[in-house]
This record gives sequence, structure tokens and C-alpha cells, in this order.
Amino acid sequence: IKNDLDGLNRHDLIRIRGHVLSAPTPIIHILVEHIEVLKRHANVAKKEIQDSHELYKKLKNLTQAELFVKVHTASENGEILAIEKDELIIPVKVQGHHKRFVKNLFRNDKILINIVQFKKSNAPLHFMTNPDFKNPIKVIDRMVNCHGKSKELAGSLVLFKQSPQINRDVYAMRIEDPHGIKRNFTFFPNVDFEESPEQFIDLFNSISTKFKKVWNEHMFSSEEDRNHYHNKNIKIRAKGMLNVVSQNQANPQIYVKDIEDITIEITDE
Repeated sequence: IKNDLDGLNRHDLIRIRGHVLSAPTPIIHILVEHIEVLKRHANVAKKEIQDSHELYKKLKNLTQAELFVKVHTASENGEILAIEKDELIIPVKVQGHHKRFVKNLFRNDKILINIVQFKKSNAPLHFMTNPDFKNPIKVIDRMVNCHGKSKELAGSLVLFKQSPQINRDVYAMRIEDPHGIKRNFTFFPNVDFEESPEQFIDLFNSISTKFKKVWNEHMFSSEEDRNHYHNKNIKIRAKGMLNVVSQNQANPQIYVKDIEDITIEITDE
């Protein structure tokens, strides 16, 4: 089963057989006995096997760690938390007295978190919030604090390819801080669709066309990441209003009013 799981890629269509475990956990666990691949997905980004990831290998040898990471997901009740660093996603069990610190987190929040390792027989490595800390989570930068603010941002071009989750290619700008924490900002027209549908569609298509052209011209320098592609040589500067409206919004958005608010420069990094 482990080999079958390692052979799967994002968006593969599979059928599994097994048993739902009765463990009292906030996420349902299934003991998998058989995996059948029904259909492979064509557009496959690079898949990092967890066991071979450098950060994961370091954590395996530690009983306790303090990590500067971003939030991958957090539930409203505070029971579920997953953190992300260098494309590695780490589920974290939340201690009961720590749930109140998790339930207000937003996806892409930058946090400093103290976790401990705990092991169960016949189970993969697990981590949980450090029970010795009254509050093991320090929020460094809240994603929602940028909502509604007009900003000029600079970063590099990202492509989320069409998939079962999105009906067309989506372009974004990656901004990476000095600690290696990456945020992707997707582009959206700052036009009211109901008032001006034609203007909205024209600007949306202009944005997509502009990025598609430069991406195709410099595709050779792009790299694959966990669920997207990135080209560090395509530098973007954009002006617009930032939008973060829900706790688990996949990526923050930058609303642009005019195609001229986006400039592109090609470098040879």
C-alpha cells in the first residue's frame, strides 16, 4: 500500500477499499487495504515524497521543534491545523487548550509554532502542539490584515494549470520573504461584473493573455512545485487592492483596475 500511495499524483482518480477507523480524531481516518487507479491526471506537478523532504528528515530526529511556517489550513473550531514550509505540508494535532489559538488563524498566516513529535504503533510520524506551552503559536503576520488595502507588490510568475479543481489556467505572483515563506497572489479584475460585464471579461482576458504570452516565451526556465509551476525569471510588479475574504481562501487576490497596472521584466537569475 505504501508503494501504491507513493505512486499517486494530485488529481488522480482512484478507488480504495478499507475500513473507517473509530479513533476519536477531528479528521476521519481510513485503514486502506487496496488502491486502484481509475484515471491518471495529465497535468502533474512535481510531487515531493514526504519521507525524502529535507525538513521532514530533520523533524524525524527531533522530539521538539520551533518552526517559522505558514498556515496551510485551519478549522473554525480549532481542531484541525496543517502547516506548510518549502512545499511540505505537516498536519498538527491540536491540544484541547490550544484550540482557541487555532480557530482564528487564516490560511497563509505566518506563524511561529512549537510542536512535539508523538508516535503510535503502526502509524506514520505525527506532530502536535507542545502541551508544555500555554500558547505554542505566535502569529507573525496575519493574512487578513492586508484585506482591502491598496498595494504595489513585486514577485515572480506562477501558473496553476487547468485541473479538476479549476476550469482554466490561473496566473499568480509569488512573493517570498527572507525566511523562505512563500505566498501566491492571484490576479482578478477590479471591476463590478454586474455593472460592467464586458469590461470585466475584457480585463480578465487581457490579464490572462499577457501572462500566457510571456510564460510560453520563457517556459524553459520554469520549475515544478507541489501543485503549480513557477518561473523565477519572470518578474512582476503590480498595483491593486488586496482581497482576503475567507479563512481558508486558497490564495490572496490582487484586484487590478487596468492592464497597465501590471509590468513584467525578464531576468537571468
